[in-house]
Amino acid sequence: MSVKRNITALLVLVALLLSSNHTFAQANQPPPPIRRATPIPTPVVVSMPQRTAPTDGAVLNSRSMSFRWQPINYGGNPNVLITADLSDGNGGWTNVLDQHNIVGNSFNYTVPADGTYRWRMRTHSDFGDSLTTSFITFSVVSTFGTFKVEQVVSVPPSASTTATSWKMVQCPAGTLAVGGGVTAYGIEGNKNISIRSSIRSNDNSWSTMLNNSAATAQDVTVSVMCLRGSTGTITSVRSTERKVKAGYPSFDAATCPSGSKLISGGYSSGGSMNYTNSYPNLLNDSKGYPAQSWLASMRNVGSTETGTYVHADCFSGDNLKFSLVKSAAVTVKVGKRGTAVAKCPADQFTGGGGYLVGGVGGMTVLSAAPNVDVPYDSPYYGWVASMSNPADNNGIRTVSITAYAICISR
Repeated sequence: MSVKRNITALLVLVALLLSSNHTFAQANQPPPPIRRATPIPTPVVVSMPQRTAPTDGAVLNSRSMSFRWQPINYGGNPNVLITADLSDGNGGWTNVLDQHNIVGNSFNYTVPADGTYRWRMRTHSDFGDSLTTSFITFSVVSTFGTFKVEQVVSVPPSASTTATSWKMVQCPAGTLAVGGGVTAYGIEGNKNISIRSSIRSNDNSWSTMLNNSAATAQDVTVSVMCLRGSTGTITSVRSTERKVKAGYPSFDAATCPSGSKLISGGYSSGGSMNYTNSYPNLLNDSKGYPAQSWLASMRNVGSTETGTYVHADCFSGDNLKFSLVKSAAVTVKVGKRGTAVAKCPADQFTGGGGYLVGGVGGMTVLSAAPNVDVPYDSPYYGWVASMSNPADNNGIRTVSITAYAICISR
């Protein structure tokens, strides 16, 4: 038994010695290396693309176009999505483009038709999608020429010869207003309506100020000629105010600046002017006024002195050609109505127009407006001016009226 106890004690001693040496060895070893945490990557902000073309309100003269945006400079295999819609003109939109996975910073596209479009886009990448941009609206006007827009409006009775109503008609977006006027009750006018102002009011509209001497409202048609497919611009020039005494006539002109061409014109007043003449002078052939002038004569039918202006609409920025045509003078006997028509050649387009009355006292009623939505061979195709010669025309028995038209071509 003593031998077994000795052997057991010896084994315990050996185990203690081994354990002590292991602990000592661990105590003298270097510490384990420090493990550093893997860094969290900085998130990539997927920003909206910055568009450069077409810009908001742009007018393109070709159906072949290019959408463009600034380069996308972050990684993650970026590409873009573009959508485009075509306006129906009544507040509705039809999708015409839904293009995905576009790489680079431009995309060429041919729109299906002239009209007003809107487009937007967003970016897609390995990091996610950007927000979608807001809509940008642009217009495509690829076909050159003019066309007429008209609107029938009701003119309420005027309380006096100076009381008036403003009426306006607009061209579509992307086109230019190049002339306009009023047709009062049919082709030969309404004796109750007097035109006090007729002017281009902004890039794409024409405004008229009318007096109605009847006891009831009268319908008139306000028209504007619209030019499409041109990169040009129009600037309106107004004469200085001319004061005209009650019952007196007067005459004035507005001239386009050098480098521009007369495309239309008109007149405006405080409300008591009858305009007996309003016509273009392209070639320095009237009353000594320079070329590219719009001329007008007027009579103050009110009871107080009134101011009047003549307006010239001046075209620049596109190499268009302008020519002038005028009708023969149409004689209007007392108590009769007469109509004159100025007709542009078939290969040219009608722009602005006007009229000249021979016999100042005879002009009491006038319609002056484009009439180009009838067949070309119609006797009333072109710029139409009409007047009435009443019996009480200050002793002037026979008068005449001549129509003018400015014709446009490339």
